[in-house]
Amino acid sequence: SDCVQAYSDSQKWSRIRNKTKNDTFSLINNCINIIGDLPVDQVYRQHATQIAKKLHEDGYSNSRIKTWISSIRGLLEFVIDNELNHIVTPPKPWITANSFYGFVTQDYGVELRNWEALTEDQLLALFALEMSQEDRLLFNILITTGMRLDEAALLEWEQYKVDRNGLRYFDLSLGSIIKNDRFSARKVAIPDVLQLPNASTGRLFFFETDSDGKSSKDASRHLNEAYVHKVRFNENDDRK
Repeated sequence: SDCVQAYSDSQKWSRIRNKTKNDTFSLINNCINIIGDLPVDQVYRQHATQIAKKLHEDGYSNSRIKTWISSIRGLLEFVIDNELNHIVTPPKPWITANSFYGFVTQDYGVELRNWEALTEDQLLALFALEMSQEDRLLFNILITTGMRLDEAALLEWEQYKVDRNGLRYFDLSLGSIIKNDRFSARKVAIPDVLQLPNASTGRLFFFETDSDGKSSKDASRHLNEAYVHKVRFNENDDRK
């Protein structure tokens, strides 16, 4: 833990989203709770195994276990690349080898259960529910355009455009916090069937934003609790 603050203050994180950084350091602290707050030169391969076994027993997926292991591997790599012995009392030589490097996680993790799409009957039931005009507009945008939830939840009227041929679209290259600049900074066509309210200014929706300026968490929680959970027809629909 003596090295965590120095790692957090390093230049590496200036290029990474706050949410990713916060998640990484949360995992580092969780790993420390599992193996103990050891001196870095006493963190061995067996501790990677200890973390993986514990997470497997707790029902984590293989991909999630890889992320936990990677968080400590990154910390140890930072310690190797930087002379951190001055922050340890009494001073000790910093490590020269990363004990987590090359650790294989393929034997750990429960089978991943993927999310499933709503059936046509469930979609009909969903859109038959009573809901606010704002929530219905968001569902309409999602089902007719294929936009990601966070892209739609963050839409601003300034992104609504009409070209010289009268074709309507949302320009996601304008002011959006998007998933991937190369593929997500795009113009999304608005089908004629999608009716929008009169154009205004500012955001179309007002879900809370996180430290990265994204709204997917708040929007997902609200839409699931208020609507989607109501059209799960049986206990096997928990992945809908």
